[in-house]
Amino acid sequence: NLLLLDGFNQPLNFIPSTVDFLYLYNIKYQLIPGSIPETFSQLSLLDDFDQPLNFIPYRVKQLNLHNIKYQLIPGSIPNHLTTLTFDNGFSQRFTKGIIPDSIPCINIGDVVFPLEPGSISNPKQTIEYLPNYKH
Repeated sequence: NLLLLDGFNQPLNFIPSTVDFLYLYNIKYQLIPGSIPETFSQLSLLDDFDQPLNFIPYRVKQLNLHNIKYQLIPGSIPNHLTTLTFDNGFSQRFTKGIIPDSIPCINIGDVVFPLEPGSISNPKQTIEYLPNYKH
């Protein structure tokens, strides 16, 4: 596991192939497609993360979103994920198109707003409410 804290401002090409889980807070280094090695399968974007999500490598299958600043719009979450988790104060509304139809497993924990009707349009998607879900 590797954790990069607020203000980190270095290229991420140093990440060893043994890292399977990457945690990013509000790092300053501007992430673009190809800027992160394709060595890990799980990624957590933590409090105050404020960059577009188009940098996420295809090998990442599990994405955890906490209280990020980057405003999600339809198409911003990659559709190649197998598990998507919203937790730890995620404070954006779940509007139609935010969660891709292709993601089979969605976990919802400590979020500010409940899942809105129509925000999940694929009936085959599994939604699991974590123990800390309060709505």
